[in-house]
Amino acid sequence: MKTFILSLVLAAFAFTAMAQETVQVDVTKLSQQELALYQKLKQHAQDGLSLDNLSPEKIDKYAQIGKSFGTAFKECWTTVSTDAERFANSSAGKWAMVMVTWKIMGKDATQLLRDIIRIGIGVFLLAIGVPFFIYIFRRNCVPARRLKSANKIGWFTYRREYDGTTDPIHEDVAITYGICFVVFVLMCCIIMFA
Repeated sequence: MKTFILSLVLAAFAFTAMAQETVQVDVTKLSQQELALYQKLKQHAQDGLSLDNLSPEKIDKYAQIGKSFGTAFKECWTTVSTDAERFANSSAGKWAMVMVTWKIMGKDATQLLRDIIRIGIGVFLLAIGVPFFIYIFRRNCVPARRLKSANKIGWFTYRREYDGTTDPIHEDVAITYGICFVVFVLMCCIIMFA
């Protein structure tokens, strides 16, 4: 209460300092309504709070007014927050929150989902395509060793002997396999990042 009275006194000092500043108004250029309003403002400025007419009764009156405003604001805030909480917990409130959230970030969410799907498809194609290209290239373009004999114990082979190499099927067009691989990787990158 003391801090409220002190702030009220400081406000009164500020008000009197502002009231001492005068503004020159040419009343001859005002209309009838503006003149009436100007006279009301002058009357209120003269009746206002000043250090000359400051008394404990007036301070108490202003304190009661401030307390009433505070109580009314608190009641309004309590009512609004309680009603808002009840509405938020209802099914209509939850649906409204979903709609507001969708309105705010719906485009971002759909774009994020599209990006995730595109990157997933690109990574899947690379995971399948790279081993496939390696297998095809080794099978068709790399000379393979020819097996001469193998010593086995059951299913385990412990010694193999090779006799030269076999000629690859497409040794002369190996560069074409490389070009196809580069095109495949570029297509996967376009799918993921474009």
